[in-house]
Amino acid sequence: MEKALTALVVEDNKSVRELIVIALKRIPGLEAIEANHGVEALEKLEGIQPDIILTDINMPVMDGMTLLKHVRANESLAKVPIVIITTEHAAADKARAIALGATSYITKPIRAPRLLKEVRNLLKV
Repeated sequence: MEKALTALVVEDNKSVRELIVIALKRIPGLEAIEANHGVEALEKLEGIQPDIILTDINMPVMDGMTLLKHVRANESLAKVPIVIITTEHAAADKARAIALGATSYITKPIRAPRLLKEVRNLLKV
């Protein structure tokens, strides 16, 4: 039996988060855990070791860039792939996210085939 995989989806917009989770269900054995913002994500990360994190940038309480910094500073999470999914199209935003440790950067609107290709590639499934 293959190892179950876990994705942490961090997105404040419930509809967008649901679309991401529905898309991820197309990957057999991948469980999605949801968080509304960075603080909630950090709380969930105390109890799980995800195989991949997908996060928005613009969120209340704690944004995705701050979450990215916290995750990369945590030795046990430092190598977890992080996909930024955002409306921020500027090259400077992408460069900043990559410099902070993002593995990939996808702009909205989300296209399920593109998202799934990226996640499968990063998870090697």
